[in-house]
Amino acid sequence: MVETLAPIVFFLLVAAIFATVIWMFVHTFRRDRELRGDDTAERLHRFASQRGWSYQRHGGLAPGSGLVGNSSARESTRVWDLVWGTHRGRNFRCFQHRRTSGDEDGRNTRYHRVFTVTLPDDVPDLQVTAVRWSPLWTRVRTTGDERFDRAFAVATSDERFAARVLTPELRERMLAHPPPNGVVRLGGGELTTWYKQTRAFDPESIEGVLDGLCDLLDRIPTVPAGERPE
Repeated sequence: MVETLAPIVFFLLVAAIFATVIWMFVHTFRRDRELRGDDTAERLHRFASQRGWSYQRHGGLAPGSGLVGNSSARESTRVWDLVWGTHRGRNFRCFQHRRTSGDEDGRNTRYHRVFTVTLPDDVPDLQVTAVRWSPLWTRVRTTGDERFDRAFAVATSDERFAARVLTPELRERMLAHPPPNGVVRLGGGELTTWYKQTRAFDPESIEGVLDGLCDLLDRIPTVPAGERPE
């Protein structure tokens, strides 16, 4: 009896392994297709045109800004689905950031959606990150606001600038309306936020994220000329 069942069990086991491999391949293919936006590019183009914005499917190589992590020699970063224009009187960019690591034997691509709003002037670097994404040992600066310090970690290249920017009004705004991925960054003449993309991008979400960035900028005091980076 056992000798009779053994070939059947072996066959079923091999079939199950093959079925699992095929399912994983199909699932990964469909997921990557969804995240790449192959089916939504036309919607995004149409959405941008209706608002007087510009759209470019292939945005080229991403700048080496370390937006969503530092790139290594085995990684390439590219910009896709670039949308740019003016929202609430401010210039902005929105794009998909693709970061691919590995070699021909195994590649892994991570997708992030990035939003930037241009500032009137260049400013020192300041990043505010939700504590769930910030290890305890990196939280070296506090604002003195217990609720805010429990929720966010602050990193800056200029303590005086950070103190001027993180006003009570701005802190309350961030507590009430956290950024999409819990992180915003000032620097390089832009206010930036980004989040990891896990499903197809909805063009209708662009204005909501831009409104959140503009609301923060409305609450940031003007930076004196002496505090701007050289």
